[in-house]
Amino acid sequence: MIGYLLGLTRKTRQLLLILADTILLPMALWAAFSLRLGEAVPSQMVEWYWSFLFVPMASLPVFYSMGLYKTVVRFMGYEALWKVFAASTLFLLIWGGVVLMLADQFFPRSVIIIYWMAVLTVVGGIRVVARQLIIVNQAEPSEKRKRIAIFGAGSAGVQLLSATRVDSTLQVRAFIDDSGEFVGHDVAGIPVFHSNEIAELQNKRRVDEVWVALPSVTHAIQNKVLEKLEPYPFRVKTLPSLHELIHGEVSLEDVRDVTVEDLLGRGVVAPDSKLLEEAVQGKSILITGAGGSIGSELARQIIKLSPSALVLLDHSEFNLYTIAKELEKIDPKKEGFSVKSVLGSIQNREYFHHVVQQYKIDTLFHAAAYKHVPLVEHNPFEAVLNNVIGTRIVAEVAQACGVERFVLISTDKAVHPTNVMGATKRVAELILQALSSEQVDDEAVAATRFCMVRFGNVLGSSGSVVPLFQDQIRNGGPVTVTHPEVTRYFMTIPEAVQLVIQAGSIAEGGDLFVLDMGEPVRIVDLALRMIHLSGFKLSRGAASKGEIEVVYTGLRPGEKLYEELLIGENIFTTLHPKIMRARENFISWQQLSEQLDQLEECAQGRDREGLKRLLQSLVAGYLPSDHI
Repeated sequence: MIGYLLGLTRKTRQLLLILADTILLPMALWAAFSLRLGEAVPSQMVEWYWSFLFVPMASLPVFYSMGLYKTVVRFMGYEALWKVFAASTLFLLIWGGVVLMLADQFFPRSVIIIYWMAVLTVVGGIRVVARQLIIVNQAEPSEKRKRIAIFGAGSAGVQLLSATRVDSTLQVRAFIDDSGEFVGHDVAGIPVFHSNEIAELQNKRRVDEVWVALPSVTHAIQNKVLEKLEPYPFRVKTLPSLHELIHGEVSLEDVRDVTVEDLLGRGVVAPDSKLLEEAVQGKSILITGAGGSIGSELARQIIKLSPSALVLLDHSEFNLYTIAKELEKIDPKKEGFSVKSVLGSIQNREYFHHVVQQYKIDTLFHAAAYKHVPLVEHNPFEAVLNNVIGTRIVAEVAQACGVERFVLISTDKAVHPTNVMGATKRVAELILQALSSEQVDDEAVAATRFCMVRFGNVLGSSGSVVPLFQDQIRNGGPVTVTHPEVTRYFMTIPEAVQLVIQAGSIAEGGDLFVLDMGEPVRIVDLALRMIHLSGFKLSRGAASKGEIEVVYTGLRPGEKLYEELLIGENIFTTLHPKIMRARENFISWQQLSEQLDQLEECAQGRDREGLKRLLQSLVAGYLPSDHI
């Protein structure tokens, strides 16, 4: 029958609901008279028969105008029940007012109050019952529904529960909460367990997934929650932080898989708005490598800081097109503001000089570089031409054109490098340090504030291990880790870019900034947490259903077990708690420029031994891989 009713048109179902109210509301009035007068069929009702006739005349226009017949019953929530209360009360005020004016003094006034309660019961009850019948009818069999526990019985958890109740494939079996206010009680009809009872919860409630509904807690607290859930074979999902939720409202669309940002639990320091704006606001900005992971995020954040112009330069047509189209959606064009997409290579000196001059660049963020360690290891000549000679060209052009600030995106792999990528990035740092030192000695040279910002791995960047792990887990494994002792520093791309922009504002000239990356993370520990929180167990042998194996593949060419951020121990604080200034030895420009010329000749002439020898002489501590 319910299936048949659901198959009717919406208009037909509305007419059936109107018919039900037309029949049931007079019957509710009969019940009100019976309760008041103590008889099943009170004889006095005959005198007031007209009050029955007035019921549909008053109720139907009120209910229709207040939208009671427009509500989709299966999705009816608290707002709809409040509408039922308001419409029923208004109807009773109109009906009761007319009855009191027309009836004689013997009409029992208390009937109006009893009838009001009966109307609320009938009008609200019929809709609630219909909603539950529809949900039960459409629900999957119990064994096919996804069984969920919600961690957090507060307002976000309750909102999430309400959202699940209109989805026939979901079934919330329990809340988990450590608050004494909730534990041992029912919240919205769902029992609340303490986090110490998770093992019992797993056995008794047979939960498939745990949804963490704690959007207002710190990263540290959320990380502790994930640690509690990690030993159990639940798939864990979570809500974004409160500022990411629109007006704090929660829906099923907000529930997402646990991200690496959740796992690492980094506390992010709020950016200093003055530092963000100083090097950007009202200035013409150029980003090299604008289509890459760091370059594109720089563009996203800088466009919101009101530069006078933003110039995006990249040699990849697709990447440049992608970020340019994205920026069009972030911020519509303003008067006097423009975004320019420039396709070209930083190795073309004349072309790059033309670009910097044409757009009168004030601040330059140099993010263009080859960064993938194994690829660069097998393509050292192109790496030198791009990462070293390209940086030299960009820096010299910036200096010649009077660019105010120059910010180089560097890497922790530049410290005691074991690979070509790290060595080339260290030489790039040396170029800026030498040019800045030369400016101090030569007052005739227009001073460009050169600075370098060094940091570790960014989550979600191209070539990052995190997307690789996610794909491997999604495909059932195995998860490949190079070595059980490999550790890395991690930071989110938005956080790193915010700090890069602020570092550019702090720069005085020749500064080498190091970002506070927190504690290093063992890659295998990260992999294991991702496996467990995806609802899988670690396989100890051949993987079976519900298990994923971790396979060690060995260190790749040029890869280090541990990364470092500093050469030496000369580190100083700055205006920002997450940005430190380092002092490291460098080479004079006169000596460096000669070696750069030789390095370019080796790269152009494909001289492997000469390239290796020069990089070793330039970069202290560089121990090249045999694979070069």
